[in-house]
Amino acid sequence: EPPLGEMLARAGRRAQREAEHLEAVALLERARAHLRDDAELCVSHAVSLRALERFAEATSAARRAAELAPTREDVQHLLGELCEKNRD
Repeated sequence: EPPLGEMLARAGRRAQREAEHLEAVALLERARAHLRDDAELCVSHAVSLRALERFAEATSAARRAAELAPTREDVQHLLGELCEKNRD
């Protein structure tokens, strides 16, 4: 049986694919407590937070993803986009 963090991450990503972002955010947040160094998980969390227009929280998740994966262009783009949203 997979560890709890992985199970939560899978369930959160499934909810995200189904555009159930409120559920996804809750699951992904719990998963991040277990998988603190998973950049992709941070990105998924940021994307669902962005969909809910929770831009400050999304920026924080994207910033963590950028710390973990500084060479990923998609992460830098997401972070830039969210920083712009926070200025609005």
